[in-house]
Formats: sequence, C-alpha cells, structure tokens
Amino acid sequence: MPRGPVGGATAALIEALALRGVRVSPYQIERWRASGDLPRPVRHGLGRGRGVVSEEPDEQTIQMAVVLARASRRGSRRAGTHAIERLGIGRPVNEHEVRAAFKAVLDDLARLTGADFGDTDEGWQARDVIAGRAAREAQPVGWQDLVAAIDGQEPRPRPPRGSQRTAVAGAMHAFSRGDEALADDLIEMFGLIGDLDEGQREEMRRIQRDAELRGEDPFGLVAEAISLRNLRWVATTASTDMLRRATQVVYMIGTYQSIVVMIGVLDIAGSRSDLGRLNRFDSKMVRTLQADPMWPQASTVILSPRPRPRMRQLVLTALGILIAGTLPAWEAYRDRLLELVHHEH
Repeated sequence: MPRGPVGGATAALIEALALRGVRVSPYQIERWRASGDLPRPVRHGLGRGRGVVSEEPDEQTIQMAVVLARASRRGSRRAGTHAIERLGIGRPVNEHEVRAAFKAVLDDLARLTGADFGDTDEGWQARDVIAGRAAREAQPVGWQDLVAAIDGQEPRPRPPRGSQRTAVAGAMHAFSRGDEALADDLIEMFGLIGDLDEGQREEMRRIQRDAELRGEDPFGLVAEAISLRNLRWVATTASTDMLRRATQVVYMIGTYQSIVVMIGVLDIAGSRSDLGRLNRFDSKMVRTLQADPMWPQASTVILSPRPRPRMRQLVLTALGILIAGTLPAWEAYRDRLLELVHHEH
C-alpha cells in the first residue's frame, strides 16, 4: 500500500478520475493493481542515479478505474464484474461469459416487454399495457437536444399522446414478434425516433402502400430484423470479436461524447471558468461533432449511470449496429472522435 505523499501515475490517475467526478483513494488504486483488475503503471529509468518516471495512465486505464469505482460504490464484492461492461472497456472476457451475458440481458428485456407471452391475446394485452405506461417517457432525448437548448432553440414539440402510444406499441410488437407488428405503428416509431414531421411520415406510408401493391413488405422486414428472435440469433451466431468491437464502439462513443458535450456546452453558454487541461473541450469541438455525418445517430448514445439500463443500452445498440451492418461507420466516427479529443492533448 502507498505510504507518504502520492505522486507519479497514481496521482495522475486520481486527478483524471476527479475530472470525471469520480473520487478514489490511492489505497483503492493499489488494491485494484494488486488484484490484477487495473494494470500497473509503466516505468522508465532516467539513467544511472536519476531514478525512474511513470507514464501517465492511458484512457483505457482511466475507464477501467471508473468502472471499478462505480462498482465499489454499489457495494460489489469484486469491481467490474459484469461481462458486458468489461467487454466495453477492453478487459478480457471469455466466449462463454460473453454469450451468457448477452443472453441474460435479452431475457431481461423479454420479461420487461412481455415478449415471453408470445403470440397470444395475453401477450397483446400485456404489451398494450406496457406501451401505455412507457408512452409517457417515449420522447427520445439526445446530446443534440442539450446543445440546441443552450443555443436557444425551441424544444422539439412533443407528439400527441396517441402517436407516442402507437409508436411504443409498434416497437413492443416488433421486438416481441416481428411478424405481428403493424407497418403504421412502425412508421410512428421511426417518426418519433427520427423526429420526422407529418409530411415525412406520410411519405413513408405512401412508400409502404406502393410496396404492398407489388407484393412486398419493407417494414415487415424491418420488424423482423429488430425482433427479439433475430437479436438472439445475432447474439448467438456473431463472432465474439464482432460482439466485442460493437460493444466497445458504443461504450467509447458514449463515454467521450458525454465529456465533450457536457464541458463544451459550458463554453457555448459562456459560463465556463478555467478548467486547465479540460479547456480544449470547447464550443469548436462540439460544433465539429455536430457537423459530422454520424452525429444524428451517434448523438442519441447517452449511457445511463444506472448499471442495468446501461447494460441494456450497450447490448441493444451493439446488436443493432451489427444487424444494420454499420459497424465500420461507427468505428470510423469513434476514430474521428478520439482524434478530435486528443488532437491538442
């Protein structure tokens, strides 16, 4: 255990965590290093008789420590134990743990949404009740909404309660059994998520009607793609490397965007004091993200501070990326985000 003044890599790690609102002691850090949960700092000799110097912790080490600290506050006996979060921060997770963790999260979602009732009257009724309850909180909010509010823009109008209920019901039925979701409900769902106006929604309805006249069902294919059945199939058949890459890209984008936006909007609002090294997270950085073609999608990634909802977000978003085949685009955005964050560091 450390004795006396704390310096070097330990002090740098404590400072980095404090900037993220996480308080830890040098004794906690040493315990995590001793148990193998946290890598020990890399040290370099300065030459004969001149001692050694430790490298500052890299971002992965800092994120590992954030997870360990959160788990410690939750009273976990061993920090960072959830396989999904360990996968997200780059810690080793064997294939059995990965598959079991994805299955457990999807099973949990099935219970929450009534999917376990199947294609029965009871199932429809259960999902209808759940949809009515969830519709009250169905308005999606992303980082763009926060930036827009700081810019003084009017908030997006909240859709009528009936439209919200229809949208949530469409999502519930598509998730539970893709083949029982209605095209009109799914159009309301995508309209809510994509903030589409009535004209854009009507155009989607026209496209669906024209497709049905040709004997096609594009929204039926979409419903099947986002169904629990397909999500479970992808979680079972995708390689562990693909599951790891998708989970990590969601975790890293969620983490870095929160830092950039939460600090950058203070600069936009003109209410930020001197934050030292964090001054580089400024209005210019936020505007660069807003101009990125991936921003409309990526800005919706806001990871919950609560463990169980956060695991659901990571699993659903990661699987959605794999189903859509857009992992390269998300990884490219992550790389641009990291380059932006570390450009002048």
